[in-house]
Amino acid sequence: MTTEGLSVQNYHFDNSSKTENIIGFFSFILIATVLFFSFFWAKDFLRFGSIPEPSLLSVTNISNQSFTVTWKTTTSANGYILYGRSPESLYQKAYDNKVMSEKILEYETKEHTVTLTNLNPDTYYYYKIVSEGKHMDSIDGELFEPVKTALLSPFFDAKK
Repeated sequence: MTTEGLSVQNYHFDNSSKTENIIGFFSFILIATVLFFSFFWAKDFLRFGSIPEPSLLSVTNISNQSFTVTWKTTTSANGYILYGRSPESLYQKAYDNKVMSEKILEYETKEHTVTLTNLNPDTYYYYKIVSEGKHMDSIDGELFEPVKTALLSPFFDAKK
């Protein structure tokens, strides 16, 4: 083949062998698989960009001076309750029943149980869950209902 009287030759160099191509392909697959699973592992265990959302909310043990709120999270998380007598004044905090006072900010669990105490009888209380610093007043779009304490204690006082 000539171009304007000059001869042109095409050269093609293939420096990779079939074995090198196969090793490269499987190395790529291995690296991609490791990166894929480590991303999901990091998301679940290190919570990159993910806040453990509360689920399975339950309000129990309502008396004239207290009630208990329980919920679960998919991963271990720090959580507590902010509460008050109106939705605009949630200034009081209640922490997990299992936490020691000096370890409040370090305690993480998947199963949260918080008892609000020293409440007024026959009074509505509003609350929010705080999970890893994020304030939540609903689960799946359902707002938390206020809780009304009992007028009288449901427990019989044997001393009287």
